[in-house]
Amino acid sequence: MTDRQSTHAPGCWGWGPRHYECALREIELLVAEWKRVTAAQGEAKARAERLAEALRHQRWCRTCAEDGWESCEEGRKNDALLRDQEEGK
Repeated sequence: MTDRQSTHAPGCWGWGPRHYECALREIELLVAEWKRVTAAQGEAKARAERLAEALRHQRWCRTCAEDGWESCEEGRKNDALLRDQEEGK
C-alpha cells in the first residue's frame, strides 16, 4: 500500500500541510455548493416576489373583485401562478 492510500480519508484536508491539495479540493466543493445555494435562494426570492404581487393584484383589482378573476388578463395569469404554487411546481 502506498503512503497516499493509507493517509487520505474524508476530512483529511484538516490534518496538516501534506493535505494541501485535499484542502484545495474541499474549497472547490464548498464554493460550488455556495454557488448552487445562492442561485436557488435567488430563484426562491424571485418566485416569492411574483407570488406576493399576484396576491396583491387579486386583493386590489376592481375587475377581479367585480367580475371575477376570469375577466382580468392579469387575474388569469395570477391564478395559474397561485395554482402552481399550491401544487408545488
